[in-house]
Amino acid sequence: MSASVFDELLSPRNTLEWWVISGAGAFLLMSWDKFMAIMGAYRVSERDLQLAGLAGGFLGVFAGGLFLRHKTRKPDFWIPVYFSAALWVVILVYELHLP
Repeated sequence: MSASVFDELLSPRNTLEWWVISGAGAFLLMSWDKFMAIMGAYRVSERDLQLAGLAGGFLGVFAGGLFLRHKTRKPDFWIPVYFSAALWVVILVYELHLP
């Protein structure tokens, strides 16, 4: 992969667009899990929700917790989500300082 292609991939715009796309998917996962919790049916695992946050969907996981009041009584669930958010912010700051 040439340097120019790599530089284009590591751009703040691409990162922010990825946050929106993956955040929407993570919010849908949180919504589905909340619905299934109410119905008493199959649930999405906490690990999968956390992985969705790690993949860039942390905003959707936060929105699901805030608007759906989902997973708010589980502090251990949120630790990896906070870590994911911090990791992605570091990536964005790094991209903003690329020449």
